[in-house]
Amino acid sequence: MLTVAPSSSADLFANHSYTDTNVLYCRLRRLGPVVRLQCHDAWAVPRLADVRAVLNDRVNFVREAPLVMPTADAGTRAARRKVNKALARHQGPRPTFTLGSDLAARADAIVSEHAPAGEFDAAELVRAFVTDTALRLLGVSADLRRDLSRTPGVFDCFGTDAERRRQALKAGAETLGLLQRAITHDKITPQSWLDVAFNSAAAAGLDESEAIPLAFAHAAAGLDATIYGITAAIDQFARNPLQWDLLRDNPGLAAGAFHEAVRVSSPIHHVTRVTSRPTSIDGTRLEEGERLWLLIRSAGLDRAAWGPYAERFNICRPDVAQHLALGTRIRSKAGRHIATSQAEAFLKALAVQCREIRPAGEPHPLRSTTLLGWSHMPLAVTACTPRPRPRPPLNGERPDREHSPLEESCAPNPGIC
Repeated sequence: MLTVAPSSSADLFANHSYTDTNVLYCRLRRLGPVVRLQCHDAWAVPRLADVRAVLNDRVNFVREAPLVMPTADAGTRAARRKVNKALARHQGPRPTFTLGSDLAARADAIVSEHAPAGEFDAAELVRAFVTDTALRLLGVSADLRRDLSRTPGVFDCFGTDAERRRQALKAGAETLGLLQRAITHDKITPQSWLDVAFNSAAAAGLDESEAIPLAFAHAAAGLDATIYGITAAIDQFARNPLQWDLLRDNPGLAAGAFHEAVRVSSPIHHVTRVTSRPTSIDGTRLEEGERLWLLIRSAGLDRAAWGPYAERFNICRPDVAQHLALGTRIRSKAGRHIATSQAEAFLKALAVQCREIRPAGEPHPLRSTTLLGWSHMPLAVTACTPRPRPRPPLNGERPDREHSPLEESCAPNPGIC
């Protein structure tokens, strides 16, 4: 049975909507599974179950057609798709498992350098850490990594944020020229993303220069979400000292804490889908060509899925990895592994070296049509003597495990909530 769709006059991009997102999303979820947004000529899908269903239905709901450069003929576009498929196959846990110890060492070094000062910009440190990881995955040499680290917005030219990409391209000719001059196939790490891009481009008949922007665009796709996700976790811990104490006593909760943070404060505002033919969502009729905004942040706060305390940050929440803030597709799952590994390393380094963390001022928000995060986050810390990381067990040896009384709160229904 088809029903009359509810509508709303809410402007999702007004300033007050950014400051009162929880209230706005709660109203939209109460209105229905799909809500007509009068001032945007689009439909909002605010509930977790419906967002997941639309993302998984690739027949009735498709991505918006991308803008195609007029200079790219059909053959070139097909060759580029081959390179992108090769990069997607190469991304994931198996090719990147060696990052583990390197991530931990680099995170420890960054935190130990800045924690003794008692105050630092957490967003700046996370941005440097994640950007350096992306350049290492690409296979960029150490000397060029140092040069690019001093180049602001090196990935903005290739990112998913259209407004920032346009601004970067206006002033990014020098950066693009530097990449073209400095990166050649013989100067990058074997089996890296650039190596895969160079080999795939040659096999597809593309010029070597085509491989560089394709590989950098591949790395840039999840860069902002990772940066904003880690800073969201730090922000939540700074405002929830009991949760911070729990993490310090149980550093193994770091990965789950990251997922909980992006569930509560998703860096992805929404993703867009378009109906490919007439269809319906929970009885609401949709015609072909209708634009849908899948509200990822709203879905993370859906009480029908996460319980009556969905807005609370709880690092022991069960099934938290079922959130949608890092995507659902195979390529997204591969990127999720890399993002989670970086977050885990950085949060563990903070937990080991900082007894307390707290806000040192008002963070500066960074808002766009699709992303929400912090461009600056002043953080005050009380440094402590670093706790040694546990020795990995030898073959045949049972791992030692310290028991903390706070582990009792990690039961399926923890009392902290």
